[in-house]
Amino acid sequence: MHLLIGIISSAAVAITAYRKHALSAGGSVAAVVVGTVLVTTAHPFWFALMLVFFVTSSAWSRYKRKLKRQVAQQFAKGERRDALQVMANGGAAVLFACMYIQWNDPVWVWAFTGSLASVTADTWATEIGVLSSARPRSVLNGRKVDTGESGGVTLAGTLAAAAGAALIAVCGYVLSPLDDVAMPPRWHYIFAGTAAGLIGAFVDSLLGATVQRQCVCHVCQKTVESLSHCGRKASPVRGVSWMTNDAVNAIASFSGGVACIFLMG
Repeated sequence: MHLLIGIISSAAVAITAYRKHALSAGGSVAAVVVGTVLVTTAHPFWFALMLVFFVTSSAWSRYKRKLKRQVAQQFAKGERRDALQVMANGGAAVLFACMYIQWNDPVWVWAFTGSLASVTADTWATEIGVLSSARPRSVLNGRKVDTGESGGVTLAGTLAAAAGAALIAVCGYVLSPLDDVAMPPRWHYIFAGTAAGLIGAFVDSLLGATVQRQCVCHVCQKTVESLSHCGRKASPVRGVSWMTNDAVNAIASFSGGVACIFLMG
């Protein structure tokens, strides 16, 4: 029964997201898989918290979309999230949910919360930070970088990251499947979830500034994530060839989950 409910509810969300241009066809299929797994856990916490991340992040992605399009050209992928992006953002969370099903240990609830707090913080920071009038600064050395360049941070983006992580932490506490014995104190849970989200977002920025693949466009001379830009092939200038934005997101998401376990301890 839970499987059927999972498929129907996940498909409804995925179809709506596809029609709103938030997901590609492949991304919609991946979202159904992720959602179905979470619904079959038999507790609304897992699916509901993932839904909070997806709905709010999609809303911020649509906010002032026209102003973001020029910056979006630097990214390797378009506005619609594809299957790899869905799994990069939600894969670690699904893993932690499955671990809870297997061992029924509260640490996996904490990890799930931290993982989603991380990807929410990163997405909110990106979608709001690119609208900042101030140029971003490198997380490594503080020098000014182009808007949208990996590893760049702004005050607006950082505050947005904190707000996104805090929202997930609060919702995680309210929706938690844990009983009163296993549940940490309210402010401990919220603090740990928020801090873990910020740690994950920082890991994302740090990897973006150091090992994420970056290319230079020979037409506009901008540093971009994609292998092609302005209709021509872009040349890799730094980073590891396989360390794409999806890989960075997956690592950061996992890092946020692990951080939350330690902060809850």
